[in-house]
Amino acid sequence: MKKILGLVVVLTALVLGSYFGMGLITERTINKNIDVINQSSGIKAKVIEYKRGWYKSKSLLNWSLHIPERLSKDDNGQVVTIAAEDYEFKTPVVIYHGPIMYTDTGVKFGLGYAITDVEMPAAYNEKFTNLFTDDSVKPNVKLSLFVNYINKSTLHFIVPKFNLITKQGGDRFDWDGLDSYIEISSNMTDVDGGMAIDGAKLTKSKMKAILGKVTNKFDLHLTDMGLYLGDANLVVPSLIVTDDDKKIFDLEQLDLTSNSNINDGLLDSFFKASLSKYTVKDKTYGPAVLEVAIKNIDAKVLAELNADANKIQQGTTDADRQKTLLAMLPELPRLFSKGAKFEITKLNVVVPEGVIDGNLYISLPKGDLGNLFQLVQKINGQGMIKLPSSIIKSLMFESAKQKLLSGPAMQDVLVKQMMSSNNEEVTKEGLPTTEVSDVKTKEAKPLETAQTKLETTDASQNDQKQSIKAQEAKPFTATDIEEQAHAKVDENLAAMVKSGLLILNGTEYVVEVKFAEGQLTVNGKPFTSAMIQF
Repeated sequence: MKKILGLVVVLTALVLGSYFGMGLITERTINKNIDVINQSSGIKAKVIEYKRGWYKSKSLLNWSLHIPERLSKDDNGQVVTIAAEDYEFKTPVVIYHGPIMYTDTGVKFGLGYAITDVEMPAAYNEKFTNLFTDDSVKPNVKLSLFVNYINKSTLHFIVPKFNLITKQGGDRFDWDGLDSYIEISSNMTDVDGGMAIDGAKLTKSKMKAILGKVTNKFDLHLTDMGLYLGDANLVVPSLIVTDDDKKIFDLEQLDLTSNSNINDGLLDSFFKASLSKYTVKDKTYGPAVLEVAIKNIDAKVLAELNADANKIQQGTTDADRQKTLLAMLPELPRLFSKGAKFEITKLNVVVPEGVIDGNLYISLPKGDLGNLFQLVQKINGQGMIKLPSSIIKSLMFESAKQKLLSGPAMQDVLVKQMMSSNNEEVTKEGLPTTEVSDVKTKEAKPLETAQTKLETTDASQNDQKQSIKAQEAKPFTATDIEEQAHAKVDENLAAMVKSGLLILNGTEYVVEVKFAEGQLTVNGKPFTSAMIQF
């Protein structure tokens, strides 16, 4: 009986002690996770009070929120600068100690669990009341932290549904909710998580923007050099903008994926973007695919520059930030000193005019590359792009049209049109004219002399001048401008094909480029600025 009683006492002590011990572990873990939050820009958190209990603890967090300076438009459509704003607010946090926790959200098994509601600052609440109607619902954040038995933490952010309705104009924003989580290992070496935005809708007068459910996932690990690398993915299924129920923009299935890793001290990074389609002004583009790879980046140098970049974010003054940035610039060539490569392995976009297709490969030799100017001289690579001829013609047409409208020749034509118009008005008002009687004309019929020949010649010249003035007085219409622009485009395209800058293949223009030791060749010919005709 005594042995049983002693065992019960020991087990009770272990259980009671475990609650206290797990409370200590949870407290340290909370501080570590706050350090992770503080690495993000714009928001900081600090524990200003911690009251440890046996089964439960209470803490008080102080949050600092920084909203940077930004540009906006006023009611008159004028761009105005909104000054940066800083808010501070406090939130109470309840921490439950494991191993078994009875919380308001149910029973949990682990080392600890903390939960709080982050309400908006009082200063922000006052602005909210002034800007939005009583039917609006204020946004808030539900934040929780769960620590399991192997000391792995899960930060959980929830932004529930809310809606904002402005008092002026009746603009409306409906938020359907956000659910996000981050899982962090005890030694901070593994970080993974995800996010789901359930959707949002913005209504402004007759215009509406509707965003579908957005998802994001990432899985990162900390390298020995202090860089977080891994995989990430973002999916935007739909974004629709309508004006008076007519679609003016429609995006479908945007998928962004990235992957990075280090092999033998060299960083390789890959990026892929794919799009099902998007429609703008009744023109549909897509599907589209872009694949990019960056290889052989010196990971050690990148880690050093990354540390310097963090210093810039934490710099106390603009002068300190600028000084750090200037110190980073000379180090940039070192990133590429291990034979860096840049590749666009695939570019394929379906457009209304046809298909855009291309690729690009650039490499640098190993060794000291010196400064950025010397680096350019050592580039080697090649690339190709195919474009529908109608796209190039359209771009060149707009450029030629703008040049005609803003050029000095057009200015002279407009001035002459104005002068001609003024002369016509003066003539209508009446000017003195010389009348020669028919009698005098009949009486004076001298023989043709050198003087009469000269007068005849002057009269002919005057007729020519009047004809020229009449042509100049003819209004210069928009059709005339477009005709001249089209003619100029055809002339320039013919010149670029002749120079070798473009190759016409059916309905496509093809450009193949090659870099070798600082020299650029286009379609097999040395590139010169004279090839470009715009």
